[in-house]
Amino acid sequence: MCRVDDQLAFSAKNGMEDEDMISKILLVCSLSVGLMLLATGSGVSVADEETVTITGTVVCLGCTLKKKEGANAACAVYGHKHGLATSGGELYSFLENENSEELINGEKYGMKKVEITGKVFENAHIIDVEDVSVVEEKKGGYGKKW
Repeated sequence: MCRVDDQLAFSAKNGMEDEDMISKILLVCSLSVGLMLLATGSGVSVADEETVTITGTVVCLGCTLKKKEGANAACAVYGHKHGLATSGGELYSFLENENSEELINGEKYGMKKVEITGKVFENAHIIDVEDVSVVEEKKGGYGKKW
């Protein structure tokens, strides 16, 4: 933290002009605060604030992770929770709300290639769905990546 009164006491002992010292202190403090804000950021990227369209296949996240990664999923016991698998191999969950209900729990979109419009929270891999449309229907299997 910049303490102007400590710096003025130091400058008086060393023969520096008060106004000149205050200007230098304010400049250094301003630059320090600016750099701290730049370094920490707001935690929200520009992409997080925009509505985007993302294409992928609706898959059961548990079954997919069990098949591909050896996860200890028990979908037969607890139910299937669907998410989106992109062609690049990323998995996204859906933020639970009215717009995503049929994607998460229903069979309407299972194993179908869809375009989803919404807000993407990249650091959590979650999509806040605004709209969904079927691009093409898959004929079983998880495609090339999933």
